[in-house]
Amino acid sequence: MMNTKKAWLAMCAIALIIISGEVASSDAATCSILQLLPCKAALFSTAKPTTKCCTTIKQQVANKCVCKYLKNPSFKKYAAKAKTIFSACKIKIPKC
Repeated sequence: MMNTKKAWLAMCAIALIIISGEVASSDAATCSILQLLPCKAALFSTAKPTTKCCTTIKQQVANKCVCKYLKNPSFKKYAAKAKTIFSACKIKIPKC
């Protein structure tokens, strides 16, 4: 069960990271893929992202974490869904 949770968290974070494009932050404490857990339902179902999900993504973009995530090839398969989430949250996808 723990491996399933870790895999799910990694997938969620990867998808959201791939879609946005900011310069990676050197502050590892603020760039944690686990912080994207509020977006789980939106990433793995047809559910709309929650307010908490959108707020979390905005923080990750502001902290320049998104490009760091986007550089991870494991997350590329979640790019399309991440774009949908960014759009629903009305967040501009940053350029890396």
